[in-house]
Amino acid sequence: MIGNSTYLQENPIVNRGMQYMYSQNLRSDFVGGIGTKIWHHTYDISKNSMSGITLFYNNKTGSTAMNIEQLKNLDKLYDIRQLKEDWNGYGSKAISEAVINMSEIIVKNICNQPTIYPTGRASIQMQYELNDRSYLEFEIFEEKIVCMKVPQRIYAKASFEIMKGVDMELINKIVKEFYER
Repeated sequence: MIGNSTYLQENPIVNRGMQYMYSQNLRSDFVGGIGTKIWHHTYDISKNSMSGITLFYNNKTGSTAMNIEQLKNLDKLYDIRQLKEDWNGYGSKAISEAVINMSEIIVKNICNQPTIYPTGRASIQMQYELNDRSYLEFEIFEEKIVCMKVPQRIYAKASFEIMKGVDMELINKIVKEFYER
């Protein structure tokens, strides 16, 4: 969810008279219209009248997405791309274009958007957590993707799977099974 819905309702960040909207399907609060500001980025939200498809566009990053959660993740990847050597103050390497490109493919095609973080290992971590504390993580490296599943955060029961590249069919299967348990 972007921000606190009460805050947004009382203090909408709105341009050109557009109104606050809440979408339970997208699980996100957002405001719409050309020049809409959400946090640090400015978004244009346009609807294709022929297809009825709503597209979200970030003026700064040039990202286009089908929903606001996907656009937020593409924006995070844009920000991660800007990180330089030693970005965390502990000698970390910049995240490579290969890792960012693999991550963009995943974000654009995944069935449920993850939370995304850069790591000090020159990788990108994508994670999910359920109310029972069960945890799912994909860590994207140049040469592999490591999937870790931890039921109820009991690390003694953790399982791992290594993929040699982006296999969206397998990734989506893992995410769907995680939420269906």
